[in-house]
Amino acid sequence: MVILVKGVTRRVIVVKPPDKRLFEEAVFFLKEGCGDGFSGDDIIAEARAVADSFVYENRRDHRRTRLRAALWAAAGALTASGVWALVVFVL
Repeated sequence: MVILVKGVTRRVIVVKPPDKRLFEEAVFFLKEGCGDGFSGDDIIAEARAVADSFVYENRRDHRRTRLRAALWAAAGALTASGVWALVVFVL
């Protein structure tokens, strides 16, 4: 079996984070003509800013989810204890 790949030239930027817990690298495909009016440093800075905001948002949401899960677990434990106490002491 022969696999053919169509050749397309694309400009990409690869950003590797210092903390590799969430992702190893981010790949940004540049639009055609995006270099007009922007320097290479501007494009790289924008790519890094996008990658940093992704990491920041995901860490914050992950902490909220853990807290919310812990609160629901505590509420469930209190409810179960209340029902148990009601059954044991009232009935």
